[in-house]
Amino acid sequence: MSKRNIIIVGSLAVGVILVITLIVFLTTREKTIPISQVPQNVITVLDEKLPGGEVLSVVVDEEGGKTIYEITKNINGVKQEISIDADGIVIPEEISEEESEEKESVEKAGEGQETAETAEESGEEKEGKEAAEEETEQQWLDSFGIENRTLSSTGRNKYFILEPGYQLILEGKEGNDKVILTITVLNETKKIGSVETRVVEEKDVVNGVIEEVSRNFFAIDKNTGDIFYFGEDVDIYKDGKVVNHEGAWIAGTANAKAGLLIPGIVYPGARYYQEMAPGVAMDRAEIISIKETIATPAGTFNNCLKTQESSALESGEKEYKIYAPGIGLVKEETLLLTKYGVIK
Repeated sequence: MSKRNIIIVGSLAVGVILVITLIVFLTTREKTIPISQVPQNVITVLDEKLPGGEVLSVVVDEEGGKTIYEITKNINGVKQEISIDADGIVIPEEISEEESEEKESVEKAGEGQETAETAEESGEEKEGKEAAEEETEQQWLDSFGIENRTLSSTGRNKYFILEPGYQLILEGKEGNDKVILTITVLNETKKIGSVETRVVEEKDVVNGVIEEVSRNFFAIDKNTGDIFYFGEDVDIYKDGKVVNHEGAWIAGTANAKAGLLIPGIVYPGARYYQEMAPGVAMDRAEIISIKETIATPAGTFNNCLKTQESSALESGEKEYKIYAPGIGLVKEETLLLTKYGVIK
């Protein structure tokens, strides 16, 4: 082979290698990931800018040396997209010059109308408007796209274990009463609609006497780690006999819907409904902290999740709970964890 041919072949080989490298680079710089892999600061910005709804997809991309998360949400049937970099900064959407001019025109018209309307508003009307806007910003998440979830009756997330045989025992005093709360994940499931849920029994014993036994129905999303609450059967006792079933509800019955017990990704400020049974149970939770430290008879736990629970049916009543990573509930009001583990 002549020297010239050798040079040509060599050049072609180098060219092929460069093309292959470019193709590999272009195909690997962008990929789809689950929401559970998105950094916490990006999640916080996402929920500030696009509150509520359901995450449809997350594409991670590298642009100019920065990691960009392109997130698509379904909010009330409308797809909305947002791009956020790894530092939690929203990347402005690129628009054409024509779109930019149209947007500017609309904004100016809106500003003129707003000025005229503002001049007519009384101080009282302004206050009412501001209060309404504040309420909207602080709304509780009540839509979870259950029908699109991949749910299982067994599993665990960071703060909740849904595995048969796992048990927590909490004890404490409520006034002059000694209370023991035993939470047991049973080797039993219950089909609610098309979802197979796990039965978790909670037994309240006050001064040695059973006061309440509830059978709660949970399922976990395999992809996100979200724990969903599908209802509960409740037995209220008096003098050793069941006297009523107050608080019982089942998703899919009497307009009740499944709620979110504990999300797979937690961050302070998140607010969501845990129970959505109109007129029966409308419990909700707000995440207060994820850095709590607490000492209990069963040990001292760090980086714990603290929630404040309330009810849309009972104004003013609040309850605090603390969950330890890898353990579960370690404090409920005055009750502290005394024992945990798998029942033998």
